[in-house]
Amino acid sequence: FPSHDTPGLWTERKDHDEKTYAAIARSDMLIYCLTYSLFDTTTLANFKDLAFGRNYQTKMLLLVNKMSGEAGAVDQRIRHYTTSLQESLRPHDLSMFPIAFCDARDELDGVDEKDAELRALSRFDLLTVQINKFIAEKGAVARLDTPLRILLSTLDEVVVANIRLV
Repeated sequence: FPSHDTPGLWTERKDHDEKTYAAIARSDMLIYCLTYSLFDTTTLANFKDLAFGRNYQTKMLLLVNKMSGEAGAVDQRIRHYTTSLQESLRPHDLSMFPIAFCDARDELDGVDEKDAELRALSRFDLLTVQINKFIAEKGAVARLDTPLRILLSTLDEVVVANIRLV
């Protein structure tokens, strides 16, 4: 499936927001990326808006990147991050979202340096598994969801335009 990185949201450039929201509306899957710093007040509000305000939670995967940026055992950090994410999302449940933990820089450096150990530490292979699992689980439903959302949005625009004409 084609993938697109967007210019981002909630920056000083409103044209970036418009382009990103348009891309999201046409997307079957969203990967919401955080660093090991997790949510701050702004990113949490923005995530909740996308997931629950705009109702995209069923097509979102949550990714925590830059895992090597913090010390400690990986399993222990993942448990800590998971607990923190769950607390941040209350009253919603983190289990609604597939979640992956990786370090993309370690993957890229591991590929460049032909370092299998660094690539294993990156957990990028687990991210790939998680994405493939998400796609398999959502399958045809995800491919139908997006066109239906576009159709409903277009119908809403027509109704609003007709109301303005009256």
